[in-house]
Amino acid sequence: MAGETTADASGRLSRGQDAAILLGVLALFAANLAVELHVPLKDDVAWLLHVASNWIDGHRLYVSLIELNPPPIIWLSALPVLLGRLFDISALQVMPVFTGLLMLGSAWWTAGLVVRRGLFAGRAAVFAAIAILLLFVPAGEFGQREQIIIAAALPYLALRLRPLRDGRVPAAEAAAAGALVALCCALKPWYAPAFLLVEAVMAMRGAGLQRAAILGAVAAAAVIGAAAVLAHPEYVTVILPLAMALYISPLELSRMLPAGALLLLTGQAAAACLWWLRRPGRDDGDAILILLLFAFGATLAYFEQGKGWFYHRIPATVATIGALLLWSALSRPLVRQWAQVAAIVLLLAFAGQAGKRFLPRIVMAADFSTGVEEELSELLHREGARSYLAFSSKLALGFPVVDMAGATWASRFPSMWAVQGELLAEAEAGGAMPRPVQARRWIIEDFLGACPDIVVVDRSEEEDFPAALGAVDPDFAHAWAGYAPIDTFGMLQAYRRMPGAAPCGPRPRSS
Repeated sequence: MAGETTADASGRLSRGQDAAILLGVLALFAANLAVELHVPLKDDVAWLLHVASNWIDGHRLYVSLIELNPPPIIWLSALPVLLGRLFDISALQVMPVFTGLLMLGSAWWTAGLVVRRGLFAGRAAVFAAIAILLLFVPAGEFGQREQIIIAAALPYLALRLRPLRDGRVPAAEAAAAGALVALCCALKPWYAPAFLLVEAVMAMRGAGLQRAAILGAVAAAAVIGAAAVLAHPEYVTVILPLAMALYISPLELSRMLPAGALLLLTGQAAAACLWWLRRPGRDDGDAILILLLFAFGATLAYFEQGKGWFYHRIPATVATIGALLLWSALSRPLVRQWAQVAAIVLLLAFAGQAGKRFLPRIVMAADFSTGVEEELSELLHREGARSYLAFSSKLALGFPVVDMAGATWASRFPSMWAVQGELLAEAEAGGAMPRPVQARRWIIEDFLGACPDIVVVDRSEEEDFPAALGAVDPDFAHAWAGYAPIDTFGMLQAYRRMPGAAPCGPRPRSS
């Protein structure tokens, strides 16, 4: 009976311990969902759901909806929208559950591959560690593309382990892991070098090539690429030129190296030193090296994107923490205690970083505070608004606000980012646009066509967007004169179209 309560000599846990671990993970999963289902969905995720919903309803993607991301993320976002419609539930509620289940599925699959490679004997404990990382490292960015990317990458990284015993992986399963690599690169091509780095270094170390995985990746990439170009040619002809003209950020270290990025680089340096200077208590199948290689490549992707945003660091952070955890698990007892202490301190620092971002959402979920999304949604409900627009570069002022309020968003753009970029490009060119862009014209057309009931102006922005639009189009200035302020939320000022205001649209011209 002792075997029912203790681990056996191989390190495998008893059934009772496995069950306790699995129940613990499910409890954490439920707690995570309890928070995510009671706070507004992350703005980027809400916008993608909005785009997917309109696309399903017949709108032309990249024409009537301007989105900079490649088509695969819209296709993926369509799944929770369709599930919501099937069960008559808002996609905003389906998405956290859908994302959480994807995280658990990836963790279970990856844990199975790790066990078959011989690195650990028990699947439950490995599953728990991976699931906790995937569920909680993203903190307030639940459902972001980067969270999906690291979840999709992990089966391939586990497959790339050097086998410690004869744990063969069927070719079909390896090809599926490779197909997920193609999906990761289709969602964000910035991450392709991370996979290439892992494959190249492992091949040079004598691990050979994962031919089935490579074939799966190539085949999936070909299908995804062909489908994207054939179904959405406007992404190449319209969106890419627009993004190159207005959305390129200069690499500024002051923006790219916040405290979180410095912690990430410190963690990677420490993990690399630990891997280089010591040997584990037992062979790790190059697992620590694989995680570090992917972390380095994902960190490069973070810097290439040039935004300095937390969620761009999620894949690199998960891989770095995984390397530190794995080193701690495989280290000899009572060996190099100073290094173990350093690893624990870094792990606690990462935990504190995630907790600091997650705590406000817990407070909001407990109804101790209200987010701006809820305040704006209540305003739209109170005013009976059927259409709405926000003059701000902040995505959160539009999404998920319009879907929470059941209103129509009065623009093909999710925010004023394109106007902001156009004004900056114009200023840098001395008042003359260096290439033909038309963000202001498009937004003015949308505004005059929709004549939104409520408009919010973000006074914290450097740009006065209504003034900038009115300066280039007298019809917009005339229509905007029909709006009056009705409420304020900090630096946000809400305007309503007044009864009796002149109709929107082009004014009659005198002959």
